[in-house]
Amino acid sequence: CSAAAALGMAYFFVLKSQNSFDVRWCRGNIGNVIFDPWIDLMKQRNVSFQTNTRVNGFQFESSDHDTAQTIDQIRKLQCYQTNTGEQTEMEVDDVVLAVGAE
Repeated sequence: CSAAAALGMAYFFVLKSQNSFDVRWCRGNIGNVIFDPWIDLMKQRNVSFQTNTRVNGFQFESSDHDTAQTIDQIRKLQCYQTNTGEQTEMEVDDVVLAVGAE
């Protein structure tokens, strides 16, 4: 979908129906206004950001919860540090994977 088509759909579905949507436009750089404060808040809450890191694999742990279903949870990540070439393994409680940085 091209950017022009996406903007056209946004106009049709959102802006023409402003009674149905609360539209807000960001004044300023989205990174400075939205993402930097959000990152700072997560750092204050001891969220660990692993930059220059690629995930090579997962280690799962199965857990049964009194049901017929078995739930696999990610417990460890195998990682590659792109700046040093080092292979690492890290224990995790939860994982959020993000892509697209420089």
